[in-house]
Amino acid sequence: MSVVSPMLKTTFMGSYLVLMGYTGLTLIEALRTNDVNVRHVMNIETTVSLVAGLVYGLFNEMLKQPTVDLHEITKIRYIDWSITTPLILLVIMLFYNPGHSSFETYGQIVLMNWGMLLMGYLGEEGVISKWLGFGGGFAFFAAVLVLLYTCCIPGKANHAVFYLFAIIWSGYGFVYLLDEERKNIGYNVLDVISKALFGVVLYFYFGKVLEF
Repeated sequence: MSVVSPMLKTTFMGSYLVLMGYTGLTLIEALRTNDVNVRHVMNIETTVSLVAGLVYGLFNEMLKQPTVDLHEITKIRYIDWSITTPLILLVIMLFYNPGHSSFETYGQIVLMNWGMLLMGYLGEEGVISKWLGFGGGFAFFAAVLVLLYTCCIPGKANHAVFYLFAIIWSGYGFVYLLDEERKNIGYNVLDVISKALFGVVLYFYFGKVLEF
């Protein structure tokens, strides 16, 4: 148990507000658009940000106590990630290959993604060493990237979104090695980037504001 710093509290509240605000943005676009694929992507993005926003609402309730077990918060994140990361991966597949995504391929990607999360969780719980969790997690993540790249992204497609996704998610692995307070600050920032700001890029792309 520890006393939470003002900076950490601010990042938790800021993440909550951004995620819930983004939920409204994607919901409006899902209702507005006539493009079926865009509607699917926006519906998935709405689900991702809503789940994450509710989890951050729980975190902010926990922070109202005089002291907080930050490790317990980290453990709860894995429940959030086990739900939201498969949905984000589905968005990537739909972005690059609308209407032609293989259920078998998606299933393999999700299983490897869960393997990545499992390695991280076991390292957090001390079942395996932190470094083994780090290395094993990145091995599974590399497998996810290879399968996405080879099976789901057309050869002539612009790879900017794929590279952005890979860089953002890699950040989680390095933040994983920090102490509890700095780790939670890092995770808060990365959750906003990966679930809201990354989605805003897709929102602007589908809205014809951005071209890449």
